[in-house]
Amino acid sequence: MIKDNLDNILKNLSSNLKKLWQIFFAIGAMGFIASLYHFFSYRPQTKTGSIPFSKNLDMLSFILAIVLAFIILNLKRKYFSKKHIHNTTENTIQSFRSASDQKLMKSVFRVLKQKLLIIWALGTLIILDGIIYYWIFFDIQNMNIYFFVGAFSLFLNYPRTELFDEIPWVIRQTRFEMGTKQDEQLE
Repeated sequence: MIKDNLDNILKNLSSNLKKLWQIFFAIGAMGFIASLYHFFSYRPQTKTGSIPFSKNLDMLSFILAIVLAFIILNLKRKYFSKKHIHNTTENTIQSFRSASDQKLMKSVFRVLKQKLLIIWALGTLIILDGIIYYWIFFDIQNMNIYFFVGAFSLFLNYPRTELFDEIPWVIRQTRFEMGTKQDEQLE
């Protein structure tokens, strides 16, 4: 009964995360599609040579995209390994010992959701970097590259259910171990 309840909560929380991911992806994709529509409708001339410091802005845009990609990789490595999710779950249980398993599950997801939102926002910023560059210079090549890098980042960081499958087990196991430790301390 408890296992089924935690599994249902896991499914609900992960489906909510998937809906949030879709919103972030839709923002970047809609901006990209609108810019593509503009390009194919009007065929504007590239303005890279006519604007002073255009090479500097191009390099700045490139550096921004690279820095954002490295931040995403670092955050993903740091916060979305199985070990970190186990530690987060255990720390949450230690902090809220008297809370129900459902509240613990929601607390763990709240922490993980904050980290995922940061990663998704950074991926969307890579896409928006390309879109802004397009609207300044009408250069579609950079926009396409930044869109594919940002979209790839978003797809890699899709909230797969397998990432969170062990949270109910960790909650039950840690509760069991805490109960065993408390019983040993009483003796």
